[in-house]
Amino acid sequence: MKRFLTTLAILLVVILAGLTTLVLLINPNDFRGYLVERVENKVAIN
Repeated sequence: MKRFLTTLAILLVVILAGLTTLVLLINPNDFRGYLVERVENKVAIN
């Protein structure tokens, strides 16, 4: 059981580190135009 919890904790740390790296490296402003376009398309459809 302890080994399972350790594995789970390590996995969680790796996932969090990966997400943090993505957020820091990828500029959200690069996606702003894309997201606005997506939202406008959804609104236009509805």
